[in-house]
Amino acid sequence: SGSADYLSSTTSYAEMARHYDKMVGWSQVSGLPLYLGEYGIGRDVNNRDLWISQNVALLNQRNIARTYWEGCSDGNMNLHLNSSNTWATYINLLQYP
Repeated sequence: SGSADYLSSTTSYAEMARHYDKMVGWSQVSGLPLYLGEYGIGRDVNNRDLWISQNVALLNQRNIARTYWEGCSDGNMNLHLNSSNTWATYINLLQYP
């Protein structure tokens, strides 16, 4: 179990959607493409997979390029590998259609 819970956070799916819509609006007005250079959630957060799935869906719907970064507090930089040195289970959630 994680140390925090995404579902109890103050950021809702609708708020994330509004935030991404604002980014798209800026891109359209400025004529510049979007690239979300870093987004992610800590590995110890409950409902992390839901957060990832929701963000990936919102970003895919808006055609926003991005790089996922999994936060950690232990300094381990093998973020996308599990303890047996295989891909972490959430990797499939990050795929672009």
